[in-house]
Amino acid sequence: MKLHLQNTSTHNTVTAYDEEFIEINKERYFHSIYFTPESSVNSWDIATYKDIDLAQIELVGMLQKSQNSAIDFLNDKPSNYSNPPELIIIGTGKAQHLPNPSLVAPLTRAGIGIEFMSTDAAARTYNVLMAEGRKVALGLILEKGV
Repeated sequence: MKLHLQNTSTHNTVTAYDEEFIEINKERYFHSIYFTPESSVNSWDIATYKDIDLAQIELVGMLQKSQNSAIDFLNDKPSNYSNPPELIIIGTGKAQHLPNPSLVAPLTRAGIGIEFMSTDAAARTYNVLMAEGRKVALGLILEKGV
């Protein structure tokens, strides 16, 4: 088997992080952010995991509500979103914080994976999945002074 190095230089990659910043493609951000491998890096107006609600998760996943048709009930997995990612990863700050399961239930029903982990673990996991070519979205909370 011949192996080839896949060039991901055009994709958003977490290149560094610490308590003061998150670095994407060698550009530092000093606030919470969200993005996908191909999207722009967006400022995320969230300070702590307690601010996370379904609308914030949908924002991170860049989810667009799809129009329901009269025969949607025939699908094995109902999808309320058009072109969703396989997985949405939320970095909840310095520590992992898990939400109430009812918060993510609509995403689970739509067949979208959602993981909550510490911001550093989320950054590492995203980089691996992005390098594999997976369709993933990432939201990173940068806690300041916590």
